[in-house]
Amino acid sequence: LDDFVAAYNDEKASRNVCEFSDLKKYALQLLIDSDGNPTQIALEERKKYKHIFVDEYQDTDSIQDLVFNTISNGANLFFVGDIKQSIYSFRGAEPSLFARYRRSYVPAISESEPPASSLSVFMSENFRCSPNIISFTNAVCSYLFRECEAEGKGIGYVAQDDLIASRSQPFSEEKVKVVLLERDPGKADNDVSCAYIVNEIKDLLSNKKKCNGEAYIPRDIAILTRSNKDASKVADALAKAGIPHANSTGNDLFENS
Repeated sequence: LDDFVAAYNDEKASRNVCEFSDLKKYALQLLIDSDGNPTQIALEERKKYKHIFVDEYQDTDSIQDLVFNTISNGANLFFVGDIKQSIYSFRGAEPSLFARYRRSYVPAISESEPPASSLSVFMSENFRCSPNIISFTNAVCSYLFRECEAEGKGIGYVAQDDLIASRSQPFSEEKVKVVLLERDPGKADNDVSCAYIVNEIKDLLSNKKKCNGEAYIPRDIAILTRSNKDASKVADALAKAGIPHANSTGNDLFENS
């Protein structure tokens, strides 16, 4: 394995290319010495940043976390995250990092004296979705994450993680609908799903109204899929049904090279 890694790295070097994991590794080598202390480069980098803002912190890993903290002066790192939205565990994301910070930081509304150096602000109010969607999300997430906690696989989900519906604009009173599709033995799974999606959209466009009384138009509707391949299948089905659509997955990386 060591020989393969060495040969692989030599080949990348000869082509002057890096992978995402290489960038993290090289950054760490530049910023942290063999004893785990900041290098002179890291100390110089610290002087360049008045503030460091990092979004989607639930999808960082331990190396990225160490890099951010190394170039921080200890009082200028601001990060935002939501453990419910962690989707990159397959590439090493560690939502437990964000959960750990949240547990250790003092809430900003605390009246403790003196003020703590590390504060947290809990943003639970959701102004985008209707109350029925919020209730459904809370019901699903609170159950799933707490079950994970019971199995020792939790990421620190607590009652305060439940969202609060704060939307003041008109919203639909229609309940969230969960549909389980039974696969036709003669058809692929995505064929059954596509047929259902097309029929639902046809019904929305022809028979349903938005909460403000306006008719639905295609751009009011969004379809989320697990993969680009599934998205292409749905797009093909919509095209055959004559429903205007846009597929934002783009071209295949290798076809676009």
